[in-house]
Amino acid sequence: MSHTPSLRWLSLLAALLMAAVLAGPAAWAAPPVAPREAASLALAAPLMVDGDLSDWPAGNALTVDWAASDMRPATPLAASDLSAEVRSAWDARYLYFAIRVWDDAV
Repeated sequence: MSHTPSLRWLSLLAALLMAAVLAGPAAWAAPPVAPREAASLALAAPLMVDGDLSDWPAGNALTVDWAASDMRPATPLAASDLSAEVRSAWDARYLYFAIRVWDDAV
């Protein structure tokens, strides 16, 4: 009986290592977040571009939460760490975007 590993065991070990390398981080990654959609609202009159979003129509805000996004880091974060609200609207002449961002470090 020999104490050197047989070719069969070395082949099995190599195959297992290859499978682990090929699977990589994707095997342990969180499932992807489902895509979301938001509609751009049609306006009868132009918006005042002044940083005050109280005159924006309600209902089309899309919340982007870093903790629930595909780009999240390995450590889960709270929505207060980085989140945003995105709105869009249009009229006969312009396309408008409004983005509000919340970040506890800024």
